[in-house]
Order: sequence, then C-alpha cells, then structure tokens
Amino acid sequence: MIDADRRTRVFLEVKPRLMGLAYRMLGSHADAEDAVQDTYVKWLANRDVIENAGGWLMTVCSRVSLDRLKVLKRERERYVGPWLPEPIGDGRVSRFGESFEYDETLSTAFMLMMDKLSARERLVFILREIFDYPYTDISEIMGVSEAGGRKLFSRAKQRLERDGVGHQYDAAHASVMLGHFVEAIKTGEMKPLEAMLVKDVELIADHGGKAVAVDRLLHGPMEVMAFVKDVLHPNWHDGGQMKVLMNGEVALIYRHEGVVVSCVRFAFDEEWRVRSVFVMRNPDKLAQFD
Repeated sequence: MIDADRRTRVFLEVKPRLMGLAYRMLGSHADAEDAVQDTYVKWLANRDVIENAGGWLMTVCSRVSLDRLKVLKRERERYVGPWLPEPIGDGRVSRFGESFEYDETLSTAFMLMMDKLSARERLVFILREIFDYPYTDISEIMGVSEAGGRKLFSRAKQRLERDGVGHQYDAAHASVMLGHFVEAIKTGEMKPLEAMLVKDVELIADHGGKAVAVDRLLHGPMEVMAFVKDVLHPNWHDGGQMKVLMNGEVALIYRHEGVVVSCVRFAFDEEWRVRSVFVMRNPDKLAQFD
C-alpha cells in the first residue's frame, strides 16, 4: 500500500488523460472536473495493491463519466434553448495532455455529433479511437464481451461517418474565413459573407436562459445573414472582438465592458465554406475567459 502523497503524485501524472476522457464524454469542463475529482476520491479510498495505476484510474474515470453522462442527458432535455459544448481555451486544452495542434475530437461539431451517440457508444468510441484501447480492456471497463465492444464501436463509427464528421481542419484557412466574417460584422456588407455559406448553413446559439440570444436554430444563408446584419452588426461593429483559439479551433470572442459575453466558432465543409455557426452566450460557459 502506498501513502497518500504518493497516490496524489501518481494521480496528477494521469490527470491530463483523465480530463481528456471526461471532457470528451461530458462536453463540460466543470462536469469533467467533477468526474475526475470523484475518481481521485475513489483512488485515495482504495486499499488494494494496484499494479497498473494509470489503467485503474482510466477505468474508474470511464465508469464515473458514463454514469454522469446518463444523468446529463436527462438534464439537457430541460435545458433552455439549444445546447452547445462548453468551449475550452488552449491553456485548458494543454492540461488535457494535448498539444496546441488541432484535434478534431475536441471540435464543437464533433462533440455535437458524439452527443447523438448513446452513452455506451460514446465511451467505446473515445476509448478505442482516441486512446487506442484494445477491445480486451474495453470489454472489462464496459462489462461486455469483446464482440459486444466491437459492435458498439462499429455503430458509433458508422453514425459519425454518415453524419459527415471527419474532414481536415486548417487554422490558416479558418483565420481567413473569420476575417471575412468580422468584416461583415463591421461594415454590414453581406455579399462576401454570402459566398462563404453553404446553402443549408445553420446557426446555433446557446444561452441557457441566462442571456439574450436567438432562441431557435437558424437555417439557410438568408436567416444567418439577417442575424449578422440585424443583430451582430449594430452591436459589434465598433470593435471589442478578439481572435482566440478554443478547442484547438480559431474562434471570435466579444467583450463588453471588459467581460466576455459572446463566442463564435465555425464548422466548414470540404470546400471551406461555413456549414455551421456556433454562438455561445451562456455566461456560465464563458466565465473562464474573463
């Protein structure tokens, strides 16, 4: 049996991987922190001899996150307005054991697609695709046979591929597109913006009932351009925007009186046209950037 200080040091070494797992499962930094903290408490309480501490901690965190996601899915049915994953700045991405390079599995679009999977499919996909777990370990974590684990992964993979997740992201190209978007906000000129949008573009705004925002999905270039011209242009045209990296993606934040009140991110198609605009207005999910 190792002492508490040694257990804490071991835990801290593994914590970035635990956070990477829990955040991808839950879509919320706060909930991921809670899941990892629960794992830490279980680790300190355990008195068995553990030969593979990292594996033990990942197993417990997987199960804690799985249970927590089932609760969150029920809670999100009562969420006010559209729901988006909580954005994370690159300082937090690095604490997930990731580099500052783009990681599709942390992108808003990918996280939303994973939210359509069942909780079990999502966990199997994360363990297999992102952490390269063998099916023998997955079956033990999940309490299923290896064949069952393979079937869950196959269903998840097919669902994500069918929904069009998987093209490459380029930060330089995204920055150019973001510049065009900012110009449309500043000038109110919509023609350059229209050329950027796919015909079935959608805009999703997350406010959680705690900020003023459009309360439904906007579909098509006309609705999106009207939102930019009638809402963003009058309120954002005088500055206050700043380009940042969130979840490894280029994003735009807007400050009012020194407080971050909005964040805008994008998803692109293979021809680098905008297919989704994600607007975060929920102050609880933006507090980390103040």
